[in-house]
Amino acid sequence: IINEDILKTMNPTKRKAFENFGAVGIDASVVGGNKDVNIRAFLPLIKDFVRNRCNIFIFPEGRLAVRKDLDFFERFQSGVANMVDKILNIKNEVRIVPVGFAYGKDDKKDLASMNIGTPIIVKRNDGITSVTKGDIEKMPESSLYDFFVKHKEQEDIVITSGGLPVQKDKIVDYLKTILSENLEINSLLAKEGLEEPFEETDVKYI
Repeated sequence: IINEDILKTMNPTKRKAFENFGAVGIDASVVGGNKDVNIRAFLPLIKDFVRNRCNIFIFPEGRLAVRKDLDFFERFQSGVANMVDKILNIKNEVRIVPVGFAYGKDDKKDLASMNIGTPIIVKRNDGITSVTKGDIEKMPESSLYDFFVKHKEQEDIVITSGGLPVQKDKIVDYLKTILSENLEINSLLAKEGLEEPFEETDVKYI
């Protein structure tokens, strides 16, 4: 999934190559984006995903990636969690892989370090959503650290609030928190892998 503006600025040959590779252009406007156009673009992709015919690659910060004044959770687009939630209405399980990128000190365009995280498996059965811990235990500062350590003997952990399973219609915010925390951890791990650390990192979900 890629910003349509990026595709439009490519020369026709390069754009065709990207589209043949499977790039899907969307309106990534922070305000006033055309949701109907995006839904039409997403549908064939989601249908193929549900049928196990493709993987979906997303940069979940979108245009907000440039807003370094915002913390990572605020830059993370809730549409990612919404997509996972909608797919779970059709498919019982979604496997998500967080990938953190870090760039070289001399040239921001040179990818110098990458960290592939622990897959996060989100499941839904009888309206109850469960998740695996991913890499949360690698960052004690995480807001979710105590919750996942408390359930560390469990493989599939039911997402709860106040001890009760979170209802399906309220799960998106919880998924957003779990996914963004895992991405931030892998972004930091990628940065640690730089020989000459640079302040900017990037993230992606597979």
